Order: sequence, then C-alpha cells, then structure tokens
Amino acid sequence: MRRLLVVLGLLAGLVLPAAVPALADAPFRLDDQVTDRAGVLSAGDRADVDGALQELRDADGTQLWVVFVDSFDGQSGDDWAAQTAEASQLGAGDVLFAVAVGDRAYGYSVDADFRVSDADLDDLLVSDVEPKLSDGDWAGAVVAFADGLEPTSIWPAVLVVVGVVLVIAGLVWLNRVRKRRRTEQERIRREDPFPGEPTESVQGRAAEALLQVDEALRSSSVDLDFAKAQYGEAEVADAAASYAAAKGEMEQAFAVRQQLDDEHPEDDLATRKLLARILALADSADTELDAQAAAFAQLRDLEKNAPQLLDGLAAGITALADRLPQEEAALARLRERWAPTALVPEDDNDAEARSRLDAAREAVAAGRAEIAAGRAGMAAPAVRTAEAALAQATTLLDAIGRRAGELEDAAAKLPAARADAERDLAEARTLAASGADRTGLAEQVSRAEQALAEVDALAGAVPPDPLTALEKLTAADTALDEALGRAKDEQAKQAAARARLDRTLSGARVRVAGAQDLVATRSGRVGVGARTALSEAQRWLAQAEAAAAVDAVAAVAAAERATAQAQSAQSQANADLAPPVAVGGGYGGSGGWAWGGGGFGGSGGGYRSSRRSTYRSSSRSSGSRRSGGGSRRSGGGRRGGGGRF
Repeated sequence: MRRLLVVLGLLAGLVLPAAVPALADAPFRLDDQVTDRAGVLSAGDRADVDGALQELRDADGTQLWVVFVDSFDGQSGDDWAAQTAEASQLGAGDVLFAVAVGDRAYGYSVDADFRVSDADLDDLLVSDVEPKLSDGDWAGAVVAFADGLEPTSIWPAVLVVVGVVLVIAGLVWLNRVRKRRRTEQERIRREDPFPGEPTESVQGRAAEALLQVDEALRSSSVDLDFAKAQYGEAEVADAAASYAAAKGEMEQAFAVRQQLDDEHPEDDLATRKLLARILALADSADTELDAQAAAFAQLRDLEKNAPQLLDGLAAGITALADRLPQEEAALARLRERWAPTALVPEDDNDAEARSRLDAAREAVAAGRAEIAAGRAGMAAPAVRTAEAALAQATTLLDAIGRRAGELEDAAAKLPAARADAERDLAEARTLAASGADRTGLAEQVSRAEQALAEVDALAGAVPPDPLTALEKLTAADTALDEALGRAKDEQAKQAAARARLDRTLSGARVRVAGAQDLVATRSGRVGVGARTALSEAQRWLAQAEAAAAVDAVAAVAAAERATAQAQSAQSQANADLAPPVAVGGGYGGSGGWAWGGGGFGGSGGGYRSSRRSTYRSSSRSSGSRRSGGGSRRSGGGRRGGGGRF
C-alpha cells in the first residue's frame, strides 16, 4: 500500500504541474507607466515603448499606461482594465492598455470624455494593434496604439494644400503672364506701322523727311511771294491755300518730333507710332507743295503762251457766237411744243450763253492789253477767265439739244410705262380687296391711283410735260412694285400657315384638354406651377382660335405657344404627383440603411492609420473576438473595451 501511494504521488507530481493554468493577476494599482509582469518586453522593446509613450505625452499630454500580465483572472479585458484604472486612480488624460499574454486578450480604459471616439478606438485596435499582438510583437502593439492615439495635426495637410495652391497659383500666374505677353506681342505686331523695319531706320527716314519738306516749304514761300507779285493775289489764291496747309502740317510734324525728344521717353511701339505720324504729315505737306508747284507751272505756261492762247480763245468765241442763233431757234421751238416745267433749267440757256460769250470777249481783250503793256504775267489770269467763260457757254448751248432729245424719249416711253403701271395697279387692287393683305397695300394703291391721275394731267396738258410725267409714273410704279412684293410674300406665308393651321390647332386642343383633365382630376396634389402653365395654354389657345379666320400666321404661332404651355403644365403636374424618393436606400425601404457621416477622425480627433478600413473590414467579416459585447462605460466616468487576438 505504501508503494502504491508513492507511485501515485509521483504520477501526480508529474501530471498536475502541466495542468496548472497560467498565473492569474487580479486588478491592481499601477506604480509605473509600463508594467511587464508577463516578462515579454526586452530592454530594446522597453526603449521603443518608452519613446512612443513620451512622444504621445509631448503631443497633447496624454499618458498611456501599459500593463502586460499572464491572465486577467477570469475577467474580460475591459472589466479588468476598468478596475485597474480605478485602482490606479487614472485621470482624464490617462489611457490604460492591458494585455493578458496567456489569455490572448486585451482591454483598455479611457476617460468618458476622451477625445477619441469608441468607433475610432475600435478601428485603431482592430486594424493596427491586434495584428501585432497576434504576431507576438508586444512592443510593436504598444507603439501602434500610442501612435494611433496621437492627435492628427492639420498643419502638415494645411502646408501641403497651401503648397499645392501656391504651385497652382504660380502656374496660373505664369500662364497668364505668358498669355499676356503673347497678347501684347500680337498687339504690338498688329499695331506696328513698320513691321520688320528697325526703329533706327524709321527714325532716319523721319528725320530726312522733315529736313527735305522743310526746305521745300521755304522755297515754296519764296515762289508764292513772287507769284502774287506777278499774277495777282486772286490768281494764286489756290496755291496760297496749299502752302498754308503744308505749313500747318509741318508745324504738327515738328511738334511730334519735340514730343519724342523731351525728357519723357516713350516705349518702342509709341515711338514708332509717333514716327509714323511724322512721316504721314511730311508726306501730306509735300503733296500740298507739289500742287502749289503745279499751279505755278501752269501760270508760267500761260504767261509764256498767252498770245497764242488768246488768239485761239478769240477764234472759239467767234465760232460759238455763230452757233448761238441756231440754238436760240431750237430753244424757241421747245418752248412752243413743251410745257415750261419740261424745260427747267434749260429754259434760259440762250441768254446765259450770250452772257458768257461777252465775258470771254472782255477777258481776251484784257489779256491782249496786258501783253501790249509789257505785263505778260498779268495776261495769265485773263486767259483763265476767257477759258472758263467759253467752256460754260459751250455747256449751256449743248444742254439745249440734249433736253430736246430727252423730251422726245420721255414722250415715246410714257404709254408703255403707263400700261405697266396700270397692270400692277389692277393686281394690287385685287390683292387688297381680298382681305388677305396685312402690309398696307390698300394705302399704296390709293397713292398709285393719285399719281396716275397726275401723270395723265401732265401728259394731256397743252403743252404737255412728258419728262415730269414719266418721272412721277416711274416713282409711283416702283413704290407699288415694292408694296406688291411685300403683299405677295405675306400672302404666301398666310397660305403656308393655312395649310398647317387645322392640324396645329387640333394638336393644341388635345394637349390643352389633356393638361386640363390632369389638373382637374388631381387638383389637390397639383401645384401652382402646373396651374399657371395651364392658364397660359388656355389663353394662347383662345387667341389661336380667334385669329384662325383672319390671320393664319398669327393663329399658328398662338397654337404652338398653347401646345408648349400645355406640355409644360403636364410635366409640372406629373412632377407634383410623383411619389417622394426615399433618402438612403438598402434594406427595409424608408427604414433601411442610411450611409453617411463624418467617417474616421471626427471632431474628437482620430488616429493615423492608412490601413484602418482594410483591417476593419477583414476583422468584421471573420467575426470579432471582442469580449463583453464591445465598449462600455465603467464607474468613475470612464469607458473602455477589449478583445482577443
């Protein structure tokens, strides 16, 4: 029996130690910020943990208390952590993280008002902490928890955003500068009066032009004084005006030159524009001086050839005087055959021609007297006067014959023109009487009838005036043709509108009736927008039906407006009657799922893990091993939670 008891005792000594569970640790007061009763942290691990805890404390004063034990003594992680936090008298800025290595469980306890929400703490633990606990990386789990609790600073993001904004603004500014530069270059190229020519070259041309024209102006002044003395003030009046104009333009050119030379420098484009102004003024002045020189040259030619010219003018005066009786007789015959109004302004051309011939004779005699007195230069004005008088007398006599031909031609054309006008008038009367015209044709018909009566009076008078009659008839027929054209266009429009009026009106009635029924049968649910559109549709339909008999174009337009308003009324009514769209979606209709909200890291802070959504999704899909049904509030104004790994 003793031997049996000894054997059993030895066996119990071998078996029982293997079955004894890990040493359990009841909640206790923590004396150090890091307590490792499980002996899982090496010296290097402890240094990493201490660094992470100090970094967290430096960030916002939060103290993370860490405890590793073998077992939670049969309690859940959150209960054990809550009791330990209470026993340790942890404050509002203290966070407890407890890990039971043997139980493979953990718990945490934070103040009820801690800045990180339960949801964010869950995400942090599931995504960043639990994987390291599962791998036995105890120090890494603490570091991950501490890093996740650090408040996320907005300044790095702000700095990034500011940097991006500054870069974008810089690029936009640079693009605008380049665009502005291109625009400015294009403007300069477009406005440059001397494209491709260097400014120095233009300046040289402007300076040379000023010198040359100024010298020419001085020479012209001397020539003008000499001409006045030789030919008289009146004879050189045009040349004097040319000189005055050239002098004024050169004064402006030198003023522009002074602007370029003053103490206020212009940019290159402004300089080139001012140089262009100088060149333009100098060129205009030079043209005026050329005209003056040409006038002087003509006077000198007249002076040189005055004797021969006066002899030729005398012969021309004699020939025209011989022709004068014949033209006077022709004009007398015209006065007998045609009305006085038909001869205006040629009715006194014979007397005017005789007066011009007398003036020409006097000028020739004056010119010969100046030559005889040794003043050949003063003969030039006489030559000019005689030439002008002789030319005018010739024109007056030629007009008598021309007017005779014009009257004969008008008399021959008048019957055919009147017949054409009568045909147009008949067509216009018919169209105006049909009631389809809306262009004022009836008024134009009345005017044409009045003009036709005036034409008949002029043509049938004794003596007649066919020329005035033809002019009035042509004007009246032209106006009538234009009115007929407008009336025919209107008639064609009315015909086209009448062809589609019935179907347009019918469609409008259908649309309006449909909209009216929709509103009437569901009046309690149809809003004011649909009712307003329906009222407009009814108003336009009434206008279309009223205009149908008198103005098809207006009726079609009104019917189309009625259709459009009726369609609008139906659309708005259908929108009013549509069932409300439920917000959200998913399961259960209006009581289904609602997605939205602020996501991670709300106003209470957050944690810095880019993997949180991935880990959270995977942990939830495989089933959470959290104990106690999630986080809970514990006594003393704290909350906590825990889980397994």
